[in-house]
Amino acid sequence: MRVDLRSRPAEERPVGGVSVTRRSAGPVEQGPSFRAFTLSAVCLVLAGIASALPGPGVMIPSGGFVKGWKKDGPVRRFVPSDLTWHINGGAELVLEFGFEELFVQHYSLGDTDLSLELYRMQSPEASLGLYLSRGGVLPDSGSGASGKDASDPEWITRNPSQWLARRGPYFLTVENPGGDRALEPVMEALMRESLSRLPSGEPAAIPGDLGRREWIPGSVRLFRGPVALEAAYTFGTGDVFGLSGGFGVYGGWRCPDGSVVTRFHISYPGEAGVAAALEALQARLDPSLRLIDANDGGFVFSDYAGEYGDVRRAGQSLIVRVHLKEKPAPMRKPDHPKTEKEDP
Repeated sequence: MRVDLRSRPAEERPVGGVSVTRRSAGPVEQGPSFRAFTLSAVCLVLAGIASALPGPGVMIPSGGFVKGWKKDGPVRRFVPSDLTWHINGGAELVLEFGFEELFVQHYSLGDTDLSLELYRMQSPEASLGLYLSRGGVLPDSGSGASGKDASDPEWITRNPSQWLARRGPYFLTVENPGGDRALEPVMEALMRESLSRLPSGEPAAIPGDLGRREWIPGSVRLFRGPVALEAAYTFGTGDVFGLSGGFGVYGGWRCPDGSVVTRFHISYPGEAGVAAALEALQARLDPSLRLIDANDGGFVFSDYAGEYGDVRRAGQSLIVRVHLKEKPAPMRKPDHPKTEKEDP
């Protein structure tokens, strides 16, 4: 649930500013000229980094995207330390994905209003994770998303109440609180104008099978840590898959027999990494999961609900399935590891 801050006093936060704290140089005495040169050099480096990032004046439309629509109040900026003021109950997931800053701008025409939210995340993978968690769908799933394929750097999902989009490390929403369909052309104009102001995007580096048709439209999510993972299944505590800041993908998966299971796909740098992750996962498995069969190729387990799951090596990936109604076939040893195309 979003907290509307228009009624709160606006806080003055530096946007794109740089602050420098000068520390003591220690026991070696430095002259004033040297200290001034050092401070100036640091300022120039930091200013160069800051200048590489577009500020809100560049990224946020000032109005006029449709005749008569204007800004309603100042742009608000949120950073990791105060994100909870804007997002009540969902900030933990945004922070886990890798959050940098958020700009919020309201627009109005008479008594009608729209809002734009622009998130800058740490990477294209982080923005994709946030996009999918908010209901964004894969562009080739036929469920209201536009885009070319799973590697397209810009995706858009739309409905009368909200438009979602991402480009590179940026995630955007245009919100229409009343859900008035007559405002959809205005929402589109605002979204297109906002996207046009962003730098060119890059594809997200995620498991290569994200574009496969077996994924159930609208169910796919990314995970980077326990906050996202616990919403899907309890495997254990902490970084049970050894992601080390990387991302995995999960969602509904349609099997050849027509049944649907929850499937996880985690890629690693090499087969040695897969083997280590498999061993660590088995060792840290949650006490509610009972190991049934295991070898170097993976393991089969049952859970408290009487359902089954399995973890299997597939090339440089782990493929995990849960909520299986029948006990899976025994593990086969990875004498000839399967490729990703051959996974369950």
